[in-house]
Amino acid sequence: MTLAVMSRAMLGHTGRALTAGPATIAAYALVIVGAVLRVMAPVLPVDPMAAIAVAGLSWGAGFAVFFAVYGPMGWRDST
Repeated sequence: MTLAVMSRAMLGHTGRALTAGPATIAAYALVIVGAVLRVMAPVLPVDPMAAIAVAGLSWGAGFAVFFAVYGPMGWRDST
């Protein structure tokens, strides 16, 4: 939800179309996968700590993709 609000705000405030591109969708998906994996880690047939580590990497990667897409957009249009 945080990414959705931030992306909507960035697109709206910079005058861009309010549509999610492929990278934005990938960022959303990575964060969702990370959250679901974190919640499901105790019941999965794998080491729970490994699942939590992968969940954290997925979540972090989602925010990294978001920053890679929207960071330059914000820097360019804020000056």
